[in-house]
Amino acid sequence: MKAEEYELALEAFQTCLNWRQAVCVACKLQLPKDRMYSIARSMAGERLAQNVAKLCKNLYKNILSSIYQYTIKRLMPFTFSICFRCSEIEKTAPRSISSP
Repeated sequence: MKAEEYELALEAFQTCLNWRQAVCVACKLQLPKDRMYSIARSMAGERLAQNVAKLCKNLYKNILSSIYQYTIKRLMPFTFSICFRCSEIEKTAPRSISSP
């Protein structure tokens, strides 16, 4: 392989966060240590950002689920009692007589 192909491979591996392959290609290119550290830091930062985003998404889903469950447990009995009272009031309320 030519050095240009290794450079392209390194970019591709960095883009898809395949750090093992990126390190192998970087070693074959005999990159200086500061460049290797830079690649490692950027890939670690991207991976961390992905993990944080996934964690936030799961946390958001769990919070919404908890809110929904709490709402159902707390409000449903209240709603049913209101509906029952309304139906009782309807039964006992005098009906208005409409004139022709």
